[in-house]
Amino acid sequence: MNILVVGNGGREHVLAWKFAQSKRVNTVYVAPGNPGMEDVATCVTIDSTDHEALIHKAKELDVELTVIGPEAPLAAGIVDAFKEAGLVVFGPSKQAAQIEGSKAFAKDLMHRYEIPTAQYGVFTEFDDAMHYTKEQGAPIVVKADGLAAGKGVTVATTIEEAERALRDILLDDSFGSGAKSSLKNFLKAKKYQFLHSSMATRSCHLLSHKIINVRLMPILVQIQAGWGRIHLYLILIKRKLIVQLKRLYFQPLKQ
Repeated sequence: MNILVVGNGGREHVLAWKFAQSKRVNTVYVAPGNPGMEDVATCVTIDSTDHEALIHKAKELDVELTVIGPEAPLAAGIVDAFKEAGLVVFGPSKQAAQIEGSKAFAKDLMHRYEIPTAQYGVFTEFDDAMHYTKEQGAPIVVKADGLAAGKGVTVATTIEEAERALRDILLDDSFGSGAKSSLKNFLKAKKYQFLHSSMATRSCHLLSHKIINVRLMPILVQIQAGWGRIHLYLILIKRKLIVQLKRLYFQPLKQ
């Protein structure tokens, strides 16, 4: 089978590298890819946000599975477009991708389903955001609502720093993610990330952690792919549970 990986970063490079090792795969294509991937895949010079061109190329190259890496095309609905074209694609739908594509959507979702999360507010007006900031005090976390390539977050230790961040987001739209911001109470904690992927009888589990300044609590996203059902779990847990999780989930994957 031929596989198309959409993206050009390290994540997509690893996917292409691993796909290329499979005896079931004839050719791995990466769009747009980069020169560093040429030893494991054939690069196709199509931007990852050009859905129509990618669909046309996937059909032309007899691609049987397309895997989407970057957040931007997912948030723009590339998976929906591929499915409408009758192609098999792995990734969340546009609706599901909002959890990553919009901080406000993610926070509202957690609030609606009573998933513990830091106190927050969502604003489109600078004056309203500043009033909330002064009420809550510093430190406070200021986030641009949409995708900002990892640059749209400020952990403001003073009101003045928060004001500068809010001006950048709400007045200048410096990150190009739209004039919308979410403000969250500062919580220093450890973030533990637990991912579970399953298809048919195979299952694998990953667990990682790092120190962060914002607490992330349980979110469950269920994504229906054309060839299987994937479950992604993001969980914040206390240190005393880590040993139990490792015993449960760090088991060798049976082939």
